Amino acid sequence: EMGRYRMQVFAEKLSEISFKNGVEFATRWIPVEEELPEKLVQVIVKFEDGWCTCTWITEDGDFAFNVKPTYWRPIELK
Repeated sequence: EMGRYRMQVFAEKLSEISFKNGVEFATRWIPVEEELPEKLVQVIVKFEDGWCTCTWITEDGDFAFNVKPTYWRPIELK
């Protein structure tokens, strides 16, 4: 009986940790120094001052409108 209780507590804790990790991953801002989005795919970008907007990487490999963001994240469409 004690073993079953421990397994249940372990499973609940594991579920909680997995959920928190998933939320953290889904809301993560990706530094532009680490990775850039695919070309021509619209993303949300964030600047050093915290201001955010939408843009994309052009065929030339630069952000559209010549913006210089520090972070980006995909736009989740559901």
